[in-house]
Amino acid sequence: MSDTSDPLGPQEPDALPRSGWHRLRNYFLTGLVVVVPLFLTVYLTWALIVWIDSWVTPLIPAAYKPDKWLPVSIPGFGVLIALFVITILGFLTANLAGRPFVAWRESLLAGFMGALASQCWFIGFALTSTVNVRTLGLVEVLFAQLVSRRVFDENTSTRERLGMALVTLGVLLLLWQQA
Repeated sequence: MSDTSDPLGPQEPDALPRSGWHRLRNYFLTGLVVVVPLFLTVYLTWALIVWIDSWVTPLIPAAYKPDKWLPVSIPGFGVLIALFVITILGFLTANLAGRPFVAWRESLLAGFMGALASQCWFIGFALTSTVNVRTLGLVEVLFAQLVSRRVFDENTSTRERLGMALVTLGVLLLLWQQA
């Protein structure tokens, strides 16, 4: 049975510090491991506050700066103003201006595609006769059916397949006639 008096178990003689200098060195290194992250955190936080203050404080009117009413400078006042303005802007965007943009965003792609299709129609009318452009425009039906099948998983009925076959036949006859 092993010795259970030490919760870490039996220790080797090399694991224990040999002298007071070793203990002192270990205490110093342990303190350094604690102090350096704390110092860096405080220093970087202070640098960030000063940096934000240097950007925001010139934008505040002189009448509202706390340096005018208080005998000491308050570091971080610019940070508080920046946080307040960002929060108000977020509130206004989410509740007032954001709603139309969210609804508008959904139709943005459809609007761009419609504009592109209109440009293609106008170019087609400028290059050839109206009958050819309108017949070729029926290809849009095929693309709409493809999108409804691939994106929305809608099934194609027999009538729709017959209509697509007639559209394809019309386009092929138009192309054959032009050749």
